[in-house]
Amino acid sequence: MTATQDQTPAAAAPPREPAGPPRRGPGARALAWLGGTVGVLLLAWGGFQLADWASATSTSATRSYAAAPVVELVADGHVTVRGGADETGVSVESTARSGFSGPTYSAEAAGDRLVVSHECGWWPSSGVCRGSLDVVVPERTEVVVHSSSGAVRASGLVGRTRLSTSDGRVEVSDVVGDTTVETSNGRVQAGDVDGNLDARSSNGAIDVSGVTGDAVLETSNGRVDVDDVAGDVDAESSNGDITVRGAGHPVVLTIETSNGERTVEGATDPSAPVRVRISTSNGDVTYLD
Repeated sequence: MTATQDQTPAAAAPPREPAGPPRRGPGARALAWLGGTVGVLLLAWGGFQLADWASATSTSATRSYAAAPVVELVADGHVTVRGGADETGVSVESTARSGFSGPTYSAEAAGDRLVVSHECGWWPSSGVCRGSLDVVVPERTEVVVHSSSGAVRASGLVGRTRLSTSDGRVEVSDVVGDTTVETSNGRVQAGDVDGNLDARSSNGAIDVSGVTGDAVLETSNGRVDVDDVAGDVDAESSNGDITVRGAGHPVVLTIETSNGERTVEGATDPSAPVRVRISTSNGDVTYLD
């Protein structure tokens, strides 16, 4: 008898279920949560900024105060101050730009000083809030200006003047008295200064013309252009060309550059009473008559 072989096919193995996504550890879940939170916060901040700008309004007011030997102006915006020969008091025009928050105005007289403040404070802002001042003072008033963000302009003043801004250009013209100018980010322009001038910028050009006293000029990044300074000149830039045009008399000249050309076309004399120093780390230096 012949044996028969069982040819029944073997049962197929059940299909494997596809592998699921790998489980994330606590660190990965924390990063995912952090990223989502940051995204939500950025979207919320963007919406806040749009709404802040959409609600922006501007208002102005004019006030008058008794004259004071020193007038100090503090603002979160542009400041313009002018001298008036016929003025007997201090006139202040304040302009407020407000969104969800606005600047606070105050004025306080103490001793020999009138302090006028127009500041935005600590409330978060998208740049809408601005507190600007336009001021007229009598002659022989010492003026001090501090702006955190905005241009500063001064003209027609008689008395010591000190101007500073953290972000903006500074312009000075037709002033009598020693003048100090400083900006962290912006250009300086000074003309017709009857006195000494000290002008400094951390980032910006300096242009000066017509100074009866000494001039100290310094910028970390920008050119310096000087014309018609009667006294000593000290002009320095870390990165920029410097050109000084003399007042028509010989000077004791020091001129140097670490990377650039030197040009001297003005009269020099080592025994002259006036000294001119020109120095830049990167740029051309020029002295002309």
